[in-house]
Amino acid sequence: MIKISLIFSLVFSVHLYAQNTIKDIEGNIYKTIKIDTIEWMIENLKTTRYNNGDKILAKDSSTMDATNYRWEVDKQQLYSWHAIIDSRGVCPTGWRIPTDKDFKYTIDFIFKDSNIKFPIGVNNNFIYMENIDITKSLFTNQLSFVGSKTPNGLSLFKNFYEYFWTKNEDYTGFSWIWYFSKNSISHYNFDQKGGLSVRCVKYNDKF
Repeated sequence: MIKISLIFSLVFSVHLYAQNTIKDIEGNIYKTIKIDTIEWMIENLKTTRYNNGDKILAKDSSTMDATNYRWEVDKQQLYSWHAIIDSRGVCPTGWRIPTDKDFKYTIDFIFKDSNIKFPIGVNNNFIYMENIDITKSLFTNQLSFVGSKTPNGLSLFKNFYEYFWTKNEDYTGFSWIWYFSKNSISHYNFDQKGGLSVRCVKYNDKF
C-alpha cells in the first residue's frame, strides 16, 4: 500500500509539476511548468525585443511608440497591453499570451481545495480567492511583487502585488488582468497603456 501511494504521489507530482526550459529571441532562459494540460513560464518575460528583432522601446525613449512600450523595474520588464498583443510577438516561438480562461483554469486547478473562492461575473472586479497559501505551487511561489505602472509611469503597490496581463479586452482601453498578493488572488481590469508583468503559455487547443 505504501509503495502504491508513493507511486501515485510521484506520478501526480510529475503531472502537476513537469518542468522544462525555453529561450526567447534575446537568449533569456525561462523555467516552465505543466499544470494539468497547460504549460506555463514560471518566470516573468524579460525580452526587450519582438520576435522579428525590433526593439520594444522604453517608455522614457524620445522615439517611443504611442502604444507599444515597456518599463524596467528591478531588472523586471513591465509591458503595455498593446506591446504584448503586437503581431510581431513577444513570447518565445510556440508560446502565446495567456487568456483570461487560462489563468482561471490554472488557479482553480492549483487551489481546488480552497473554500474561500468567489464566482466571477460579467464586468466584476474583486478578490477571487483569499486566505490561501501562495507558495503551494511553483507557478505562484516565484512572484517578484514588482507592482504595476500607470500610463504616466507611477509605480503602484510595489512589494505587495504581482500583476499579469491577459490577452482579453474588457472594454475599449481596458483589459482583464489577474494579480497576486502573498495570500490572495484577484481579477480586475487595467488601463492598456499601463505596465504589467507577463507570463506566457505554450500553444494548445484548450483555450
